[in-house]
Amino acid sequence: MKRFPNSDAYRGFAYSVRNKRRYLLEADAKDFLDAVRRTAARRIDTIPPNVHMWRAQLGASTIELPIGETDDMVTEDYPYPTERMKPRPFRAVEGRANPKGISYLYLASHHETAVAEVRPWKAGVVSLGEFKPARALRLVNTTLESKRTTYFARQPDPVKREEAVWGDIDYAFAVPTTSSDNAAEYVPTQVLAELFREDRYDGIAYRSAYGPGHNVVLFDPSVVEHLNSVLVRIKDVHFDIEIESQFGYHVESPSAT
Repeated sequence: MKRFPNSDAYRGFAYSVRNKRRYLLEADAKDFLDAVRRTAARRIDTIPPNVHMWRAQLGASTIELPIGETDDMVTEDYPYPTERMKPRPFRAVEGRANPKGISYLYLASHHETAVAEVRPWKAGVVSLGEFKPARALRLVNTTLESKRTTYFARQPDPVKREEAVWGDIDYAFAVPTTSSDNAAEYVPTQVLAELFREDRYDGIAYRSAYGPGHNVVLFDPSVVEHLNSVLVRIKDVHFDIEIESQFGYHVESPSAT
């Protein structure tokens, strides 16, 4: 029975598949996946068909309408249609869980989180779609452990090791990504997603870095039904920050002239 060899096992796996061997894995990477497969069985949640989830897309469709009986036209926004609110087959870009060309569906348990995940700007327009499962969905839930804050001088017992590794897995799925990221950064989580898909789970639940609740990625977009969409106008974007001092640096205010 495979166990995680240490509390930093995810980091070793991530380094291996990013920088050494990606398609024919090293022995240690294979052992790591065996341990993930075994321990994932204790982290399965079921989403019933009556639970609604949300997906946001930046922007909206537009239509030109006549103004009264004149020849003048006005442009109005309306939410994207169903075919735009679901990912287009075979045209997916690299994602946290999906490789390029393989379309997964990313959703959120809260509509505020779905909107925040697309990182809109003030006065921007977002199309927000509501979805519900067509059947009960079985997900690997990576959110059971808290975000890891402890690094061990000595290796802990197997239970603590497992908790630490799954905390790192959850953080790896949750950490924000941008279009400028190196595609290799996605490889570890893409490999994990493919492992869970091979084991016939419907998707993965992971923590959101932007809002309440959690995110869900589904391997087959057809397992949920698009109910409706609304337009969202972003009134404001707020950041609650905390300034951290840095040893050795001091910035003085410019002198008044």
